[in-house]
Amino acid sequence: MGKLYEEAAHEDKKIADRWQKRTKEDLSHELTVSDIEYLIGPVFHGGAKITENQGRALILILEPSKLTRDAVKRLRRYADNADLNEKWKVVHLVSDDELGVVYKALRQDVVAKIIFKSPGTGITYAPVDYNVIARLIYEKEIAVYQAKAGGFSRIASAVAFYIGSNKNRLVLNELISPDTRTEYIVHEATHAIQDWEAVRSLVHHNEADAFIAGAIAAAALRNVLRADKPPKRDGDVVTIDAAAQIVIDKKADAGNKDWTAAYQKVVDVVAKFYKDKAGTRSTATPAKGKVFKRVLAAAEVDAWKPQDWERYQEIRKTYGFGSDPTKGEKFFKRLVGKQGAARML
Repeated sequence: MGKLYEEAAHEDKKIADRWQKRTKEDLSHELTVSDIEYLIGPVFHGGAKITENQGRALILILEPSKLTRDAVKRLRRYADNADLNEKWKVVHLVSDDELGVVYKALRQDVVAKIIFKSPGTGITYAPVDYNVIARLIYEKEIAVYQAKAGGFSRIASAVAFYIGSNKNRLVLNELISPDTRTEYIVHEATHAIQDWEAVRSLVHHNEADAFIAGAIAAAALRNVLRADKPPKRDGDVVTIDAAAQIVIDKKADAGNKDWTAAYQKVVDVVAKFYKDKAGTRSTATPAKGKVFKRVLAAAEVDAWKPQDWERYQEIRKTYGFGSDPTKGEKFFKRLVGKQGAARML
């Protein structure tokens, strides 16, 4: 028995045994789709959650291995399905420190330029909406979970995902780069806005809005970090960035043909990855819309327990989300009317 087998067996002997039987512990053996099915299929099939030990065992044997291109696709499909079917073992993030990664992603200097009305969903997005999501998380209306899969959840296409309807969960997969995580948290927060505003719209439009918002956040974060130059973003991502730049330049108006054309190109990009959801509409829960409006108005601030309000204000100060109600008065009047000018959001 080799060292790699022993290390993998220490985490999960069944996985190690299947790997040994299939490859004879020969790392020059190129794993095919059939090999992936044999090695990983038993872990992902059935209703059991994928444990940290199983994830670590899989990472140990896959990291030094060679895989065919199709095998890589199958591997990612398993990870993506685990996201969709909530198969990762997760831990509930509850404390302010644990939730800090989300609060930081939704802070004002990251979401400040997300101001546009979607040609697809008809939703008008603004920084205040992301503050509302942060507050819904603070109020435990939205629960946040962290995947614990021994690093295996990093293989999934998404860094985070939001589950709406009656579950109201934001799930963070295991950390890759903080910058990428911020972009995905803003992407998923956009889905949360769609869910809590109770707007029923086409899935492709929902996704287009979220990708554009995430790209705006990514651009803002690069500016905050004073990056010398943006990372190389090619292919479909360039299409998304082009639409995001129009929003950043404050040219995302209904009468701007460049904006509507750029938005449609993002929808077309999204359609390639969501073929199974073509033409389907998201669900809408009217009761959530009422809660969203309540938090947006924040008229009940005085009804909060003093200690809760003080802690919320401290979180705002620490993580920099929310806006000074004395600033941007014209913007808030235009967005939510005169009464909104002094809202504490």
